[in-house]
Amino acid sequence: AYTETPPYGRGKVARYYVAEAPEGEPRLPVSPELGRPEHDEFRWVTYDEARALLNDRVRAVLDWAHALTGC
Repeated sequence: AYTETPPYGRGKVARYYVAEAPEGEPRLPVSPELGRPEHDEFRWVTYDEARALLNDRVRAVLDWAHALTGC
């Protein structure tokens, strides 16, 4: 399953998927296109903590994933 954001910035639309990782720590590898990691941070937070951290556009994605999974 996936959801998309409304267009933002220069018309970019971001698509988000729900997946479950089997185990292990997340990795933030170097993007070959950028020559650097696309993201520089991750952290484990509760649903409520995540809602407080996100802007409205990405908060809608979190709410969608929460409704879909109950997590």
